[in-house]
This record gives sequence, C-alpha cells and structure tokens, in this order.
Amino acid sequence: MTILSDDDVLPGTPDGTLDDEHASERSLGWGFWLGLAWLVVIVLAAILAPYHGLKDPDANYINPEDRSPPFSYAPSTEHWFGTDQDARDVFSRTIYGARVSLVVGFSAVAFGMVIGGSLGLLAGYLRGWFDRVISFLFVVLLSFPALVLAILITSLLERTLFGIAATLG
Repeated sequence: MTILSDDDVLPGTPDGTLDDEHASERSLGWGFWLGLAWLVVIVLAAILAPYHGLKDPDANYINPEDRSPPFSYAPSTEHWFGTDQDARDVFSRTIYGARVSLVVGFSAVAFGMVIGGSLGLLAGYLRGWFDRVISFLFVVLLSFPALVLAILITSLLERTLFGIAATLG
C-alpha cells in the first residue's frame, strides 16, 4: 500500500486534475446503472399504479366453477403472481404496497434529515451547553437497541403512516 504525502500528485495532468485518459477510471460501472434503472422502474410502477389498469388489490377473484377452498390460484396470464388465500391478485397488491413503502421510506429519510440535521446544525452553531445536551440525547437514543426503541415509540404514537415514518426517521 502506498501512502501519499501532501506533495504527491494524482495521475493525469501536472496539477493533479484528471485528463481524458484517466477520467474513465472514475466512471460508474454497469451495475450502478442497472440498479438505478430497476429502481426507476419500481418507483414509476408504484407511482403510476392507478393508471396501469391493474386489478383491484382488495377484490376477490374467485372462479365460479371452483367453489372448494382453498381459493388461491397459481400464477397465470390473468394473475401474474397468482392469488392469495382470499383470491386477491398478488401482483396488484405488490404494486399498491410499494406505494406505501415508498411513502414511508422517503418520509423517514425526510424526518431524519430535517429533525436530525436541524438539531445538529443548532448544536454546532450554538456550541456550549446546548451542544452537550443534544449530544447527550443522541448518545442516549443510540444506546437503546433499535428494535426495542421502535416498538416503544410505535406503542406510544398512533399507528399511521406519519407515526411509522417518524419512528423510522
């Protein structure tokens, strides 16, 4: 392993900036673009779910000829992922469920950034006793196991999307 000093220069031009020959070494790989494309497809499918013409995720699709339980059907052209034990389409339930997951995920990140970022900025700006109090509170929060803390907060708050997102954030 080579340790660079302050006087060492990166490969490329004499001032250390990358030229065209070395710029390709820092590009993103195909795995990143594949993952990003898959993420875009999932997010668009979830956002545009009401406009896809999917089956109703809560409706039962019991075949009138087959009246004997269980009512779950295997995957077919009519039900891409099959149906569950109540004969509800699993594919449409998955797409509509992704909507809820995306809302909770993005809201949790937003809560964490706004509340944690604001408290961190204030603690860094004000310093002194305020910084010590905020740092102590964060250390206390981080000392609890995450699952136990999430169960505690969830039991104290309402079980809504807002409550779940605030707990995760």
